[in-house]
Amino acid sequence: MITRVKIAPVEKWCEGVKADIPTKFRLDYRGEVAIITESMGHWGKCDGRRWRIEQESMNALREQGGFRPINEHRFICEHMLELD
Repeated sequence: MITRVKIAPVEKWCEGVKADIPTKFRLDYRGEVAIITESMGHWGKCDGRRWRIEQESMNALREQGGFRPINEHRFICEHMLELD
């Protein structure tokens, strides 16, 4: 199942994610991302949960940040999301 979730402001991201993303790439993304709920697993960098980002949604984020689309799996940490 795929669900859409709002992206949290950069200030709410965990230090593990911030360490992986250089400051110049930490754009203040607005909007949502589609995650694959069955892919939930453990994110070792912050001891939280993580989900795989749906390919089309991931590439839309990359384009928003000025990066080219890619064809590989990426994950997102729970601290990057506005979860209810």
